[in-house]
Amino acid sequence: MREKPKRVLVLHSYDPSEDEMTQHRIERLALLQSAKNYEFGHTFVCSLEEGREESFRNPEKILLRIATEVERFRPDILLVHTGGAFVRFREVVAGTLRGLKSRFPSLEIGLQFSAFAPFILEGTDLGDVVSDSEEIGEVSKDVFGY
Repeated sequence: MREKPKRVLVLHSYDPSEDEMTQHRIERLALLQSAKNYEFGHTFVCSLEEGREESFRNPEKILLRIATEVERFRPDILLVHTGGAFVRFREVVAGTLRGLKSRFPSLEIGLQFSAFAPFILEGTDLGDVVSDSEEIGEVSKDVFGY
């Protein structure tokens, strides 16, 4: 009997319906044989419009959107894209991730594998929130292509 695939919710920077690069990433992932051991869901930090606003500082709105998706999809892993929204709104996203970990303590949260990970984590106090397991690294390579 085949083991049930792990569920991975990918937290993209921007709404896939508005962002061509995010849509391309999702389409590429669907074709990867190595990703077949997982079931993927997708959500996002903000719309492109929200991402353009310097005043975008609403962690409650983000937390509610993502928490609702976590409750609906029931992922084993939340994999976070460390692109535009994460870099631009680092503290908002970091606060959201802390809120999610508090609300869903068994949820494994991982960041996109990157040589810049130490820089990305700098000043976020996320060390006890995110996992850097080997599995997170492998899934990250499938999702983000590196």
